[in-house]
Amino acid sequence: MPSLDRALEILERAVRDSPADRTEISWAGADHHHEELGGKQARSEGRRDEGLTVRVVERGRAGSYRARDLEAGEIAAAIRQALAIARLAPPSDLPAAAAAPEIPGAPASLAEADLRDPDIESLTPVMAREIFRQGLEPGESARLDWIAGSVAFAATGEPSRSARSTGACLEIRAGKGPATGSAIAAARTLARLAPGDLLDRARERRADPDDLADAPAGACPILLAPAAVARLAATFARWTLASHAIEQGLSPLENRWGERLFSPLFSLRDDALDPAGLPFPFDQRGRAKRPVELIEGGVARTPALTDRLAASLRLPPTPLAISPDEAAAANLFVAVGDLGDGELLARAEGGLFLAALEPLEVYDRAGLRFRTVAHGVRRLEAGRDGAGFRAVLNLLWESDLFSVFTRLAGAGAERTALADGSLLFGGIVAPALLLEPAFVFRPA
Repeated sequence: MPSLDRALEILERAVRDSPADRTEISWAGADHHHEELGGKQARSEGRRDEGLTVRVVERGRAGSYRARDLEAGEIAAAIRQALAIARLAPPSDLPAAAAAPEIPGAPASLAEADLRDPDIESLTPVMAREIFRQGLEPGESARLDWIAGSVAFAATGEPSRSARSTGACLEIRAGKGPATGSAIAAARTLARLAPGDLLDRARERRADPDDLADAPAGACPILLAPAAVARLAATFARWTLASHAIEQGLSPLENRWGERLFSPLFSLRDDALDPAGLPFPFDQRGRAKRPVELIEGGVARTPALTDRLAASLRLPPTPLAISPDEAAAANLFVAVGDLGDGELLARAEGGLFLAALEPLEVYDRAGLRFRTVAHGVRRLEAGRDGAGFRAVLNLLWESDLFSVFTRLAGAGAERTALADGSLLFGGIVAPALLLEPAFVFRPA
């Protein structure tokens, strides 16, 4: 894979040589690694990804094309393909050489240390296995995914942008079967990942495999771990706030911006500048990131907007492009509350703790109805502290996302960063959430 300086040089030359009125080229390359260790068994995987997207505007018509290699001939061919697509496209309301509209807000300002970790860049499978072996006891396992990559963007008449980025996601499991305790987190650096804290949390959530409990027969309080909250919030954003959902008329939030639709405890923002998450300085059209309030105090504020969608809704565009013609939140933050772990557990007494939700399927878009399997389920009984959870077999949960985010009874003060999509560009940060007793579960 070429160096970042070399990649930017290739893109800038291709933009200068392009015959189109306007040309944008975005390139990303990354090395992915996966290491799994449990007992005496280890599994390693690795791959290298590289790809670029060309977007052109020619006489007010736009076209885009994806290519695989960062090679001058490949890029020239991609520009020709994008031009051919543009000539067949309907005219847009953009001037012939229009740049991406200016987006209000302060430009991104992130230190290199916020984006990349030399320890991750130099990490090898052998080193990762040695780290695991030093900390794990019999009956415990770990899975580490890490990435090191580069992103570059060049466009006609605009400053070029580039960044190197790393990320790691660590999951630790302690125990056996439904009594297994697990903890997962993601970060840009190994130090922020805090493996020791994750190991302690997994051990705290471990239960007695010989003391299984039944789930309550009726509705009960539900305490969602940050990983479960992240899964629900990312799914909600994908189905309601991504530009494609609005453009296709499939989002139930369409035409309801400014209405209070959810609990005042529910706020959701995209913030690629907060180092507590997995920050990244610009979107995939090269625009500087800034915080965007998507849901604020239960009020639907704005979806992720492409230029065309922003113009049709008479709203300012958002720096959330994930491709030339699509926008979606990539750096989600669910608002925290003021409840410590002990108070959350006390308020959830008599209910259930859910560690993870996998898989999660939305089967009714209009009503945001979903079904999922809850893992790491614990019954919270009177007289038992956090280490005395009783394990419950996996449960099937069917509900709707509107009910989940309107039935909030409390939010934790601590937050955890999780991976969602590519670690290269971002993730999601979430606290634990307490739900009112309004949900019923069935054996999975």
